[in-house]
Amino acid sequence: SPHPTHDIVRDDGYSTHQREMIMALRELGHDVIPVIIGGATEDELPVATKTQRPNKAVSAIKSWVPGMVWRTLKDARLMRHDKTIAGPRLRKALENNKVDLVYERSEYFLGQGSAIAAEAGVKHIYEVNAPCVEEWLQFEGPSMFTPKARKIEKIKYQNSDGLCPVSSSLGGVLKKQYGLNKDRIKTITNGINPNAVKVNEVEVDRIRMKLGLKDDQVVVGF
Repeated sequence: SPHPTHDIVRDDGYSTHQREMIMALRELGHDVIPVIIGGATEDELPVATKTQRPNKAVSAIKSWVPGMVWRTLKDARLMRHDKTIAGPRLRKALENNKVDLVYERSEYFLGQGSAIAAEAGVKHIYEVNAPCVEEWLQFEGPSMFTPKARKIEKIKYQNSDGLCPVSSSLGGVLKKQYGLNKDRIKTITNGINPNAVKVNEVEVDRIRMKLGLKDDQVVVGF
């Protein structure tokens, strides 16, 4: 995982997803070497991540800088992070271990994984949880590097040996946007670890009664 802050320690969605994928692969008998830039243990988490406190200085600067400029600076920081931190960490892991496959969580503006794996002669797969550029545009807005971001996405996906989107519709979007062969796309839908789910039948009955639900009516909470 090349993202600078996406760890596998906390209970956030991305953390849980990564932990469960690692455990699932290990249960299938694979040896997994986690290269998690955002932190694989509590000790590796940045102070800001542990405290969840916003940086007041950064917030003050952000309030003064035009949105387009701020987003461009953020993209430039991600580009530098990919080249100086994430990329070298992956390269070192491939040099120090006998690796058969790199399974990477695809992230916005971070695109060195498939190229580094190819250099090392190692197969590479991207797990894709969203159309990264469109998601970033929706939540953050455009930057001067948005065209470059689209180019990075196209090159990294075309260089990878396969993609695992979390839905068939996302797979269709990726195929259309980046000219990918459908044979290289294998959907792995989001799900749960049933062993981690504890059902309180008394609470279920109470909720059914409160909502006026019959025994044959099903409610899915997300």
